[in-house]
Amino acid sequence: MQYNRTSCACKNHFISRSIVSAKTAIKEFANNSQRVREQF
Repeated sequence: MQYNRTSCACKNHFISRSIVSAKTAIKEFANNSQRVREQF
């Protein structure tokens, strides 16, 4: 039972981390595209 709970928490932690990294990647991509637009 204890092992199950910890693995579930680990999964949730991994999911939240991947969501955060995806958000930052999208933000960086938006910033880069904005910069490219400003150059032209």
